Amino acid sequence: MCLKLSDPPRLLFQQKDNALRRSANKKELLTDLMVKAKQIEYLINSLPEPEPEEEQAKRIQQLEEEMTLANEEYMLAVGRKIFTPKLQKPCRPCL
Repeated sequence: MCLKLSDPPRLLFQQKDNALRRSANKKELLTDLMVKAKQIEYLINSLPEPEPEEEQAKRIQQLEEEMTLANEEYMLAVGRKIFTPKLQKPCRPCL
């Protein structure tokens, strides 16, 4: 929308105000994008170096073995708890 000299001053002020707001919003958006880009770059640089596939395969195998052992121990513990009879509290003697 072009400004005309015949436009009322209020309309001219509103148009100028809207243009200033748009400009400020653009600057804020640009600043936010730059901050996010730097945060992403920092996170990427913080990632550990990738390890060779052979080492990954060995580590995965070791973790699977540990998980299997932990699952077996868990099943034994759950089995003991299920089949262990509950001890009843002694009742108070009758008076």
